[in-house]
Amino acid sequence: MVLLPKVNHLVSLKEFRPISLCNVAWKVISKVIVARLQPFLQGVIGPFQGSFIPGRRTCDHSIIAQEAFHFVRKDGSGVGSLALKIDLEKAYDRVRREFLESTLMQFGFPTIIIQLIIWGLKNSSISLLWNGSTLPSFVPSRGLRQGDPLSPYLFVFCMERLSLRISELLQVGLWKPIQLSPGGLPLSHLFFADDILLFCQASEDQARLVAPLLEEFSRSPGLRVNLTKSKFVSSRRVSQRRIDTLEGLLGISYTAQIGKYLGVPITHGQPRCADFYDVMDKIQGRLAAWKAKLLNKAGKLCLVKSTISSIPVYSMKSLWLPQAVCNRIDQVCRRMLWAKADNTRFWSPVSWDVVTQSKELGGLGVREARRVNVSLLGKLVWDLLSDPQKPWVQLLSNLYLHGDSILCAQN
Repeated sequence: MVLLPKVNHLVSLKEFRPISLCNVAWKVISKVIVARLQPFLQGVIGPFQGSFIPGRRTCDHSIIAQEAFHFVRKDGSGVGSLALKIDLEKAYDRVRREFLESTLMQFGFPTIIIQLIIWGLKNSSISLLWNGSTLPSFVPSRGLRQGDPLSPYLFVFCMERLSLRISELLQVGLWKPIQLSPGGLPLSHLFFADDILLFCQASEDQARLVAPLLEEFSRSPGLRVNLTKSKFVSSRRVSQRRIDTLEGLLGISYTAQIGKYLGVPITHGQPRCADFYDVMDKIQGRLAAWKAKLLNKAGKLCLVKSTISSIPVYSMKSLWLPQAVCNRIDQVCRRMLWAKADNTRFWSPVSWDVVTQSKELGGLGVREARRVNVSLLGKLVWDLLSDPQKPWVQLLSNLYLHGDSILCAQN
């Protein structure tokens, strides 16, 4: 096992991420099970779990989360709405094997496959690789190995137990979900591996329902809710007195801004430049002008192309970036191509319009940031037209298109 740091300045062991380096024999077994399991995941795992399921993408959940938080903040109903962001502490490392075994039995796994999976967990020993030297090995008593191809799928099945429990409460009318539009899709929860979002009415009855549910689910698989990192937001019209009551019932603190979800900033209005400072810092670090001294023209061009096609792409898939951010990305790319040092004036022998043209037209094939953003958002339009069963497509169609095609939209 290798410990990888999660932050730049380490303070405690909790800030390391343990990655298991499994032996070849077990990796072969894991990959065979995963290959046979993947074709059935769409029909077994609910639509509100988005991780490691073929055909489901991270940006799908970030779109739903953006619209859901926007609705929660502006909800003007009498009770108001509530959105909870739950953080699980060391989720993979705390899963109890008894809970995992009962979960696999509940989902109908063959007995021989269950026995093989549990055997692989019980008979594994771990030795830490610390500063280049190997420490004495030990046998873990619980947890899933990060680095094992099968572990993410096993964890998804464990989380599906919570999803099924919420669905049961919905069916009997105890859980009051939010509904973003009349006749639209009711939204009660959103899972992406161990990232949990819960949505309900901002009432004391719902808080008394949610708190025991989280405690029960934490106790059964051995997970632990990190109360300090978990937050909730509520509608603007919810009084401070009721917010204080909800904090006491849930054990979770209130926040006005939820921050980021799956790496995408959750904003209550148009995205701002400040929301993408971290993206700009990464691009600036990758394309620092001092690197230009070490590269020839072909190397600079290759570095610029790889940067514009990797770092900002994740945010561009679901958000319309501010024009100032796109201009800044293009500026950094131009400086990398032509400048010899940071914070110095430089001369561009070829205009940026020519540089961004394809090589067939005499350009260098560098993609302009705004055009990349538009083309990636165009994939969402294709999904709206071709895949109406996706939850985010149903949500946006009812909310903005009112059942019509996006080709008929006026705005």
